[in-house]
Amino acid sequence: MSIPAAPTLLLAVGGIALILGRWVPKSRWYEAIWLMSMLGAAGLLITGDEIAIPTADHDSVWIGDLYAVVGQWLALLFGILFGVGSFGVCSREDRTAERLGFLSFAIAGVMLVVLSNDLVTMALAAEVVQFASWALRRTDRLEVTPTLDSTEEFTNSENGLWIGIVMSACLWLGIALLANVTGATQFDEIRLILVDAYTPGANRAVIGVGSKLGLLAIGLIVAGFGARLGLVPWHLGLVENISQVRYWTAGCVVVAGQLAGVLALGRLCGMVLVGYRDEMLVLLLVLAGLTAVASAALAALGLINGEGRLRRLATAVSMLQGAWLALGLMTCIAELASPEHSLAAAGGQPGALGLLLFAAGAGTLGLSGLFLLFSYLSRDDRDVEFFDELLGLGSLHPLSTTALLVLLGSLVGHPPLWGFWSNWLLIAAGLNVRASGAREQMTPHLGLILLSVVTTTATLMVVAAMIQIARLLLLEQPLAKPEPQGRRSAFVVAAGCAIALLIVGLFPARLLGILANVRGPEMKSSRENPAGSNKGSATASVR
Repeated sequence: MSIPAAPTLLLAVGGIALILGRWVPKSRWYEAIWLMSMLGAAGLLITGDEIAIPTADHDSVWIGDLYAVVGQWLALLFGILFGVGSFGVCSREDRTAERLGFLSFAIAGVMLVVLSNDLVTMALAAEVVQFASWALRRTDRLEVTPTLDSTEEFTNSENGLWIGIVMSACLWLGIALLANVTGATQFDEIRLILVDAYTPGANRAVIGVGSKLGLLAIGLIVAGFGARLGLVPWHLGLVENISQVRYWTAGCVVVAGQLAGVLALGRLCGMVLVGYRDEMLVLLLVLAGLTAVASAALAALGLINGEGRLRRLATAVSMLQGAWLALGLMTCIAELASPEHSLAAAGGQPGALGLLLFAAGAGTLGLSGLFLLFSYLSRDDRDVEFFDELLGLGSLHPLSTTALLVLLGSLVGHPPLWGFWSNWLLIAAGLNVRASGAREQMTPHLGLILLSVVTTTATLMVVAAMIQIARLLLLEQPLAKPEPQGRRSAFVVAAGCAIALLIVGLFPARLLGILANVRGPEMKSSRENPAGSNKGSATASVR
């Protein structure tokens, strides 16, 4: 398969914006060119190559199945929301080119992540997303936070940078270890090798002792990508990272990282995590459970102290979304090993990968709209920080209030919004996961039951904070009549997100029908004798 055209176009546009940005004084030029590049990328996707069969083997580092196509559309959706939501923003140093250039890099990186058929290519694409996120934070601090002294600014930036370095170190070390165990980095080859290794028979290799090293390798890879998805302990640094930047930049960092993480792990669950089903379930159970608990703690902290902070709420719902997506990832792992117990086995239902994309779409719209709406509500060249600053907003700005309640309602799974259906189906799919060695029994996996309870309880804690906001919005009288100082483009995009969440929530069957065709590869073992004797009984390779 040739080089993907759509992300390559966005990388070129982002690079040109960064190089020539200082010589074009009008920001409107950048906005127009950037929007045309996004439309061009969408056109390239529509007229692109035919979708490859999921069971086919590929020599290229790129793959073009339906999962990759939908993932690219999610990345474009993320970019359009934040790009259009920033149109018309004028700042102290007018860094429009840098902002849209780095946003283009983030979109292209996410698109390359979901297209990758090779661990090295996927990791490089994830580094592009991380670079763009770090550069956006740095640009934002230089542009709009002159009140910070240089020492504090350097410390906050350094903390975010070190978190990214640790994530990258885990990822690259895991890739090196897995390449040493299997002798390959391409997903198709790794999948065939591990299928042979864990389905012993004639002319098939047994990994043996090397399986422990392989487990460590995959665990490090999952931890590296899970940090981007929003799983603790890594994601606790998000509170620090988004506290010194505007909501627009914080939203870009959160949503881009979450998309890159969930799309990468979704691909790995469907292609690589063969033979490590139970171990990966335990790892993701622990990480998702800790994430849900941390999300509930952040939401409860403001309720106990009586000092509700909007940034803390945004962090809590972002982490909560990561916990729900981790539940979807666990169903992907289980479905590959036992497709007869999947939700799709009931007929007419989406598979685990399709359901994961469905939930990721709901989270992308919900989080993007939430951050952009907070950006619109900014006042006097500063962001709103506390719940009390929204006092009586319902009587002053009913449209903004309605959009805010819809966005928060979808993020916590309130019917009849899109987020309700995604959370409901994730729980239903999780209850179809059976414990190892008990495939003939109807009892669901105990860990998935516990995680569903913990995640639902954490969601209720976030709902309690949401109810406090609703009371301030609807039942309290405003002390003053401040007007939002943010750009109308951010409000229009946030309102559009709320409308989309409502429409899909009322009519989810059409989108679910499209995503029902997203399937992972079938588990096939090679017919050849694996040639890996030079690495002993711990390795094998298939060519």
